[in-house]
Amino acid sequence: HPATPDPLWSRGLGDVYKRQNSTGIKLYGHTTVTDGNGCTASVSFTINEPEVLHVSVTPLQEQANRGDGVTIESLEGIKVALIHDWLNGMRGGEKCLEVLCELFPKADLYTLIHEKGKLSEIIESMKICTSFIQKMPFGLKKYRHYLPLFPLAIEQFNLGGYDLILSSSHFLAKGVKHSDSSYHLSYVHTPMRSVWDQFDTYFRQSRTSIMVRIGAEVTRSYLQKWDRRTSKRVDTFVCNSQNVRRKISDYYNRE
Repeated sequence: HPATPDPLWSRGLGDVYKRQNSTGIKLYGHTTVTDGNGCTASVSFTINEPEVLHVSVTPLQEQANRGDGVTIESLEGIKVALIHDWLNGMRGGEKCLEVLCELFPKADLYTLIHEKGKLSEIIESMKICTSFIQKMPFGLKKYRHYLPLFPLAIEQFNLGGYDLILSSSHFLAKGVKHSDSSYHLSYVHTPMRSVWDQFDTYFRQSRTSIMVRIGAEVTRSYLQKWDRRTSKRVDTFVCNSQNVRRKISDYYNRE
């Protein structure tokens, strides 16, 4: 046996030790027990962690096709639009978008800009519609310089005729315009950090140019009001943390 490690605790149960290796965790130790007649005895014990759980993930649609108890309404005849802020790399938000693309492979995907070849095959295979920012000078590489035009660009998309709109939003994708007959569900990774709680981090650093800083200061109030106003265009908000939930409540007065 290897050398005994320091005890984890020594109250009530005596000294308890933990050992961990590639196969799991083992707790072992000793204690003194007393029966109803006052007789005592020292006993040792060993607790082994259960075997590692193996988890497999099956797409919901496949489960539904097999009749595994997951109910998904038929998508035949339902027109779906996916909205994402911009497509120029695979980060956390794009991983979530990828899942939506798997669930709705026939949906149209709308985004401010799309830099081809930077996304997964699943996303690249979608019908992708971009905004006028894509065609602006240096629109792909310097798209953030067109920040004041982002609300106009996202509102220019014609989403008439869609039954379901799913926005994957970490900036302003949730602000798309749509008809009253469409149902809009927005997965908000975070509200616009650069105009809310992290404005200083983005625009008030020593390395920030004077022109960028002035532009941000001038447009911040406008973007905040736009962000708050367009939250009413969302029927249902979805998020993945209590932190984001609080921000949605604070900024939009929505649940």
